[in-house]
Amino acid sequence: MVRYFVFFPFFVFIVVHQERWIEASVAHLLKTLLLLAITHIVLMKAHQHALRQSTLETPPDESDEFLQRLGLCDH
Repeated sequence: MVRYFVFFPFFVFIVVHQERWIEASVAHLLKTLLLLAITHIVLMKAHQHALRQSTLETPPDESDEFLQRLGLCDH
C-alpha cells in the first residue's frame, strides 16, 4: 500500500508536467496511454505475485484455527 502512496503522486506530477506534450499530437496521446496500460499491467502482476506468495506462506492448519477462533467453523 505504501508503494501506491509513493508512486501515485510521482505519476500525477509527471502527467501534469507532460500535459502540453500529450495534447500536442495523437501519437503523444497514444504513447501516454500505452505507458499507462503497461504500468497498470505491471502493478497488477506484482500484486498477484504478492498475493500468491502470502497464501503460500500460510500453513494449512492456521486457517482452520483462525476460523474456529472466530466461531465460524461447524465442527
